[in-house]
Amino acid sequence: MKKKGFLFVILAALTVLVISAVGVGAYFTDTAVSSDNIFQAGTLDLKLSNDGVTYTDNVTATWSTSPNWAPGDIFRHTLKLHNAGNIDARIILFDFDITGSPEMADKVCMTYWGDKDVGVNYLYVFDPYGGADGCLSLTDLANLSSGWHIQNSPYPVLPAGAYNFMEFEFLFDTTAGNDCQGDMVDMTLTLTAEQVK
Repeated sequence: MKKKGFLFVILAALTVLVISAVGVGAYFTDTAVSSDNIFQAGTLDLKLSNDGVTYTDNVTATWSTSPNWAPGDIFRHTLKLHNAGNIDARIILFDFDITGSPEMADKVCMTYWGDKDVGVNYLYVFDPYGGADGCLSLTDLANLSSGWHIQNSPYPVLPAGAYNFMEFEFLFDTTAGNDCQGDMVDMTLTLTAEQVK
């Protein structure tokens, strides 16, 4: 019996040691989860309008003169801009594509490019390209290789959801000769907007 009692004591002592070792190594734990962490890109969506009501990706006939436009006549019209995205933007590229009569393209001059809200004529930025005399011909605009890039754009920021206006004024130069009678020039203006950094 002594052997059984001795074994029982040793077994009990080992059990206490094992329970103590496990108990000492146990710590309180808890977990927390952060889920649904979404990284979503914003949008920059430049829209244009001739009437200030309907804004789309493309507009036509923004600057279309009457068929009896004569030398000395001036035509001005406003292109409306809307940033339909949720990222602030700035216009950084104006690309002019000119087709039609080269003689008339030399005699149709941009005399004003402005922003009604700011009241500024931005034509000065074209000075190196032929606008120093206050007249930038459609030919000059077309010769801007791959468009006119604005490094430090004078054009104001177009905040997300905002509207703005851009005016261009064109003069049919009084030096246009008879070779321009009945001619036509077609101008396509492509604007590129970039997020404001």
